Amino acid sequence: MRQQKEEADFMHLNDNGQAVAGGAAFCFAALFFLVYSVQQFRQKGRVLDPVILALEKEKREKTLETGRAYRESAHLFLFFTVICLLVGLALMFDSGWLAMAASVQAVVGALAILLKRIEQV
Repeated sequence: MRQQKEEADFMHLNDNGQAVAGGAAFCFAALFFLVYSVQQFRQKGRVLDPVILALEKEKREKTLETGRAYRESAHLFLFFTVICLLVGLALMFDSGWLAMAASVQAVVGALAILLKRIEQV
């Protein structure tokens, strides 16, 4: 009986604070991604897209003037925000359904981004 109780206590990481610290780190990363996403929506700062960074300077400036690269980057970092926030909250509150929501969001979002890239080619 005592061994079962010790095994049950082992399953909850929140008891020793590691999951709470990990969740707080994910929430902090989500805050960073949110700030960067808002800057991208406002068309401020650098676009962290390898395709844009590989272009020549003239083509890069012409591409950035359209605003499309900023929007794509903003959507990507907003996607990262949602995933990090869900994972962080799942760790902090020891919630399985939040972890499942983060997993579904990650898969669906990755497929959407992949399909969008395929359509552009």
